[in-house]
Amino acid sequence: MRRTTHHATKRDAPSRTRGPALLALTAIATAAVLAPAPASAQDRWAFDIHATAGVATQDDARDTSESGFGLGVTFHVPLQQHLSAYGGWDWTRYSALEEIAGPDVDLEETGYAFGLRFEHPFGDSDVRWWARGGALIHHFEFENDAGDILDDTGHGFGWEGGAGVAVPLGSAWSLTPGVRYRSVTREAELLNTTIDVELQAVTFEIGIRRSF
Repeated sequence: MRRTTHHATKRDAPSRTRGPALLALTAIATAAVLAPAPASAQDRWAFDIHATAGVATQDDARDTSESGFGLGVTFHVPLQQHLSAYGGWDWTRYSALEEIAGPDVDLEETGYAFGLRFEHPFGDSDVRWWARGGALIHHFEFENDAGDILDDTGHGFGWEGGAGVAVPLGSAWSLTPGVRYRSVTREAELLNTTIDVELQAVTFEIGIRRSF
């Protein structure tokens, strides 16, 4: 964690957000336009809503509490049999360590994820395994117990990879437990000090998916 002491100044976070967010939406829209017709019932447009429990994997370099919680939504666009593009939004809350942010400060990691997902049945079973990997466009907000935003880092790139299973609950619904590894580093201004805040975490999630 690199630290440089200086007087903190206000930054224009919204202007730094538009470019990456627009890039993600363009990529998802392009995949939707170019996608051929799905080959089977399992390769259909879909979305899922999921709840997550995050566990930070850093030891001495950790800038947050060891665990956090969150939720998210993901849309899936079929590209070919077993392969889809995904794009979604996630929110996860951790507690920032007092030494970097002061007492009673939460770190909220929020942003977009997009990439590719491969899904395949276990033999002749209806249960399927899946694996995914892609990019993140996330930012960190530091909020004290009075609800004041101490700093918003603006969006930047990270990466993720994950795997899980899809258990059918009928023709259109599935239960989708899984695990993901995510890594994001952003520069923050806290306590008149500029620091690189690193968040590397394993997230355990349980979701419900609807196919169309």
